[in-house]
Amino acid sequence: MTVLLFSSLALCSRTKADAPMPEAATVEAAEPASEPNTGLDIGQIAPNFTQNDQNGKPMSLSDFRGK
Repeated sequence: MTVLLFSSLALCSRTKADAPMPEAATVEAAEPASEPNTGLDIGQIAPNFTQNDQNGKPMSLSDFRGK
């Protein structure tokens, strides 16, 4: 294991010394994320929906109410 570690370090240091340094990338400021329009206000109860879980069993949002 020690031999593998030292050989990996030697390979990395040789590669870094031979390769030219990349130029710095410029990053533009991103637009702030807008909140999705769900049609609900804060504090409102979400409408019930049903979707299959990873095993194909249907699960409803109402199954988790009060948990």
